[in-house]
Amino acid sequence: MERAHEKYERLLEFCRSLPPTPTAVAHPCDESSLRGAVEAGQLGLIAPILVGPRVRIEALAKQYGIDLANIPIVDAPYSEASAAKATAAMMARLIGVSVLDQLIRSNRSSVRNTPLGLAAPIVGSSVQ
Repeated sequence: MERAHEKYERLLEFCRSLPPTPTAVAHPCDESSLRGAVEAGQLGLIAPILVGPRVRIEALAKQYGIDLANIPIVDAPYSEASAAKATAAMMARLIGVSVLDQLIRSNRSSVRNTPLGLAAPIVGSSVQ
């Protein structure tokens, strides 16, 4: 019979053989969210990019002894802004900034501006 975590350990070992995936972590403003992102980065599973209120994230890290060295933080004032910035960062990385910019420009009628000046599709719009 297989050990309880053997499949999980094999999966982690396989993932460690791959390059870390840049991953925007939106609003990691509780201990488990922040610690999980940082530990996944330390394991080489992801290259975390923390997106949220910088002061709050840094205070939380200090409170729980979490080392944020070499982890970028994108400052965002609240959870919705964090999600918008994280999504925009990953979309830009996946499809390229110029393609994203063209997509936004060509769909002005179906895109609204967020308080941060980021573009977000209106629910129900047909953004292609």
